[in-house]
Amino acid sequence: MGLKIVFVSDDDYAALHRDAVAMSDAKRCSDFRLLQIYKADKSMSDSQFKNQLNRDTGIVDYAFFSIQRAQSYNYTYISVDMILSGLLIFVGFLVAIVLIVLAHSISTGIEMEYTSLGMLKAQGFTSGKIKAVFALQYLIAQVIGAFIGTVLAVPVIMFFGDVFQPIIGIPSGNSFSALKSILFIASVLAVSALFIALASRKIGKISPMKAISGGKNDVYFSNRLNAPLSKKALTPSLAFRQFTSNKRRYIATIIIVSILMFFMITMNVMGASVTSKSAMENMGMPIAELNIDYKEEVPDSTVKDIESIIEKHTAIERKYNLKNMYMSLNGSEYMSIIYKNPESLMMSEGRYPKYDNEIALTQILADELDLKIGDKITVSNQGKKLECIVTGLYNHMFDLGLNFSIPFEAAQKLGVQDVLCCAYSLKEPSKCMAIADEIEEKYPDILTVSASETDSFVELYSTARNAMTGVIYAVSVLFSLVVVMMVCKKAFLQERRDIGIFKSLGFTSSKLRLQFAVRFLIVSLAGSALGIVISLFCTPMTLTWVFKMIGVSNFISRFSALSIIIPAAITAVSFFTFAYLSSRKIKKVEIKELVTE
Repeated sequence: MGLKIVFVSDDDYAALHRDAVAMSDAKRCSDFRLLQIYKADKSMSDSQFKNQLNRDTGIVDYAFFSIQRAQSYNYTYISVDMILSGLLIFVGFLVAIVLIVLAHSISTGIEMEYTSLGMLKAQGFTSGKIKAVFALQYLIAQVIGAFIGTVLAVPVIMFFGDVFQPIIGIPSGNSFSALKSILFIASVLAVSALFIALASRKIGKISPMKAISGGKNDVYFSNRLNAPLSKKALTPSLAFRQFTSNKRRYIATIIIVSILMFFMITMNVMGASVTSKSAMENMGMPIAELNIDYKEEVPDSTVKDIESIIEKHTAIERKYNLKNMYMSLNGSEYMSIIYKNPESLMMSEGRYPKYDNEIALTQILADELDLKIGDKITVSNQGKKLECIVTGLYNHMFDLGLNFSIPFEAAQKLGVQDVLCCAYSLKEPSKCMAIADEIEEKYPDILTVSASETDSFVELYSTARNAMTGVIYAVSVLFSLVVVMMVCKKAFLQERRDIGIFKSLGFTSSKLRLQFAVRFLIVSLAGSALGIVISLFCTPMTLTWVFKMIGVSNFISRFSALSIIIPAAITAVSFFTFAYLSSRKIKKVEIKELVTE
């Protein structure tokens, strides 16, 4: 939010006014008044009320600045809403992952209990009663997990409150709504009950006769896609063959890995793009380390001299000679950016406005006003009006992307007399303070120089982004542990006889555990490959949607080798390690167990 408001007492205001009397703009300073207008018709939105008020009275056109209550709220919480929206999407996918694991666990459990379930049916148990038992045991486990998760959420909420407070500038609440939590948990349980009902449909197909064979088919055929074994690389080739011969068993795990990979890569790409100066400029985020505010209009020779001082220290990468003020487009107030050098605009379509009857719009504003290149629109300010032609679309994040740009020549027709701000993007930002000192020493009376706090601004957002990234990485590793433990447990029970056979052939427990872990390493690599493909196609669209909330209509996603390798490595190491640890029960399998078969 561009405008910062500070409330002071009458005595403090009088003291500040006395100090400002010697300033050339003292009269303008003393004329500032704050007018608050309340709507009587509560059915009108804030935006409708403001536009209707301006059409009837023109008061907004004559104001230095106006803001709606809804706008103020949105500006304050936009960064929090953006970050939490990403987290909510992640939570939604985690719920999907839970349902996938749930369906896989039920399906595998039914296959392993064909004989027992057939015996229950022979004893008179109906399919409905057996399904109800499955549903209750899983729903009870989810209720217990929801209770534990709610308790663990308390310190996390307190942590995020401290993270967001420096960004929004107001104390953040550390409490949560019990009602919303209960409704969310109830919704998850309802969806889980539906999935359990669908996943347990196999129970209806079980008969006592079918259960005698354990649900196996009468005839078996070898799959031609089964991988061959290699004597030199027996352990990995055996692990790969077991993967290819039981692909359906691992499809759910591959999908889960791909989802986790997509989110981890997306967070890495977002971090690399937001902290890149060139990427931020291309997205319409003006980055200027040196800001010069002129107290009076200065000749071009002075400006050139100041720029020569800057270039003694470092090169000027981009120059912004502009003024920001609010004007009206067809009666609705929007931020205008008045350029003396409109060629610095980052155009995405068409060309920048050159002449005194031209205007450029952001894509977001063009969509809101339903305008396109070549259309005409009326710009008004202080009672003066000017019909302009839309020459192009550009990227800029001021006022959440709801802004337009006109050249200085057009602004002069609307009563704008000067452009008293110059901002410079420097090749070596570290020399900014030395440049500022030298300029102020030479021109102490006509300008003020400030070093931009772009780094601290990015640092605040990086802190919040790192916090969210940490949560996503931690949850991804935790889900890897849970998924591997559940799948390994089922696989161990299904392959207990096979493990005994391998031991009878001379395989040691350590080799079998290694082969077990390699198999899940292959699963993680397959899921990571799928997740990378999904990310390459979906990450740019996802980040563009998220950043459009803060006015960035064209988010530039920057993929790098590290942004992909790090998540893939974390996933692979997690799956391999957790699978090896979960397979420790292999030590307890003995060859004599084959006799009981």
